[in-house]
Amino acid sequence: VFYERDGRTIAYAIVSGPALSDEAALRTVRDDGRAAVTWTRDGRTCVIVGADVSVDVLARLAVW
Repeated sequence: VFYERDGRTIAYAIVSGPALSDEAALRTVRDDGRAAVTWTRDGRTCVIVGADVSVDVLARLAVW
């Protein structure tokens, strides 16, 4: 799913198959101007990614 606001786009996905981890903690990655946050919910891996968006903003969206 893609969301756009103020010229910025954020992508959200739920990965099919078993979760990559059983950990409930948020994990963050930043590379080439993009930030990503992954977490596990209901046995599935969830990912939210945005360019020119802070990891803090993505983390708040992830736990919303």
